[in-house]
Amino acid sequence: MQPRSSSTGKACRDRLSALPDHILLYILNDLGLRAVVRSSALSRRWRHIPPLLSDLAIDVADFMPRHDDGDLSPDTVDQAMARYAHAARRLLAPSAERSIRSLRLRFYLSAEPYHVHSVGRAIADAVDGCAGTELLELDILTELDPGTGRAPTRRQKSVFRQRFVSFRDACPVAFSRLTRLTLQNIDFAAGDLPALLGACERLRVLSLSHCNLGGGGKSVVEIDAPQSQLVDLELRSCVYRRVDLVRVPRLRRVCCNTWYGDNPPVRFGCVPQLRAVSLVSHGRSWQAPFAMTDWLLPAAGKLSTLTLDFLDGAIWIKPEDPKLLSPAFSNMRDMFLCNIFAEADLSWTLFVLEAAPSLKNLYITLSRHECRRTYKGSAAKGAMPERASSSFEHHGLRLLEIVGYALDPILERYIKRVMERAVCLERIRLLPHEPCDRCSAERYRLWEALQSFHPTIHERELVLTYMRVAGHPYRPWEYPSTERGKRGTRRRLSTDGACSSVKIVIGHIGEGKGGATRQAEVDAFLGLYILSRNRGFGVI
Repeated sequence: MQPRSSSTGKACRDRLSALPDHILLYILNDLGLRAVVRSSALSRRWRHIPPLLSDLAIDVADFMPRHDDGDLSPDTVDQAMARYAHAARRLLAPSAERSIRSLRLRFYLSAEPYHVHSVGRAIADAVDGCAGTELLELDILTELDPGTGRAPTRRQKSVFRQRFVSFRDACPVAFSRLTRLTLQNIDFAAGDLPALLGACERLRVLSLSHCNLGGGGKSVVEIDAPQSQLVDLELRSCVYRRVDLVRVPRLRRVCCNTWYGDNPPVRFGCVPQLRAVSLVSHGRSWQAPFAMTDWLLPAAGKLSTLTLDFLDGAIWIKPEDPKLLSPAFSNMRDMFLCNIFAEADLSWTLFVLEAAPSLKNLYITLSRHECRRTYKGSAAKGAMPERASSSFEHHGLRLLEIVGYALDPILERYIKRVMERAVCLERIRLLPHEPCDRCSAERYRLWEALQSFHPTIHERELVLTYMRVAGHPYRPWEYPSTERGKRGTRRRLSTDGACSSVKIVIGHIGEGKGGATRQAEVDAFLGLYILSRNRGFGVI
């Protein structure tokens, strides 16, 4: 076998570099920025490729030094932003050979304004006069992240506001081309949000996290933007009394996740395009439950998707007469009722079903988290009265899905009632609760504590009987993970005149593996409970 000549080997190695620019650009557009920069360092032939990319995503995480202690000081942020600004100027340099289609940037609002302003000017130079730019997204961070336990004070949020306003005023061209903006830890003054929407003429998505909205969060914020292009508004863990959407004609989706002011957190004025509303919060003791009739009246006949997530807390809506609620729910297609505490009787949800004649899919999630039992200032959980008619027929519902299903007579009775009323129901999906890491850690702690006590079989049987009869916050729940259990569940749900044509799907594909482990954990709870109760160990 003759050795390959050096010229042949060189030709093979350069085969990729021999590709034309438009093929290389097509390949590199699907890679991350780090891979693109490394590729451009391979040869002189590749060096001019990165500035020609039409889809760019520049993340400050690629420029951050790695620290074992995870510390993020202002000096560290400034150093990273200096490297980030240099790279942004190079990658966004104007070129007659390319047209930027999408540009996504994620960076810090650093104390040194030069770096942030430099990024803004580079954006303006890249997109100014470029009609082909469809997406321009900015995700602006601060060095204090509430998610890591480093929540900023109001004074620090005021400092972040000054930096942001300086950036906005210094780079009007960049903001005028924005389509999506994500901000965190800003103490907005009264009038800041309307001014921001006015400066961002093309803004379609605005996402605010851990911000104060007007007067330190104690004021009612009015958004009156008849010329705004805003389609999606997200408020996550923000402080405000209430947001009034006076005129936002193109708005289609509103999401309020964890609020600390009044109920409801948002009120609607002229929002003719509104289609989806999502409210996510744990009920607080100072927040009174509210009726959805008056709240959703301005959006009557337009809403198609409604999400209410109670985070295992008290139910913060009032059951009401379905006839009064029907105008607002007349076009509803999908309803998500999430993280309802597991002890709740779901019969109160029937008024929603009766009020929404066009509803196709009803999704219910029961929370069975041991780790979500206490919140500061939580409202007391209580039974909800049922307001649905004693006999009504629903001809639209096709799917009922319950996540967190367990063998519970009350829950089975609720499913039968839905089957009786939804005469066109086609499918029921009953899915198990998926425990989180914190729940698993709590179970492991109890399991370890149990090992030294050695409970008898008789003790386990006693506590099982006690907990099923008397009830307890840690009472076990059983999911039909075996084929025999699934057949028994289907048989019980199909009796008593319920529609037998409904397909009942229990669990995901492959469900049931690890059922013995789940039962062992339940046994651990039982044994530990009876021991701590009768022998005074005080573990629970």
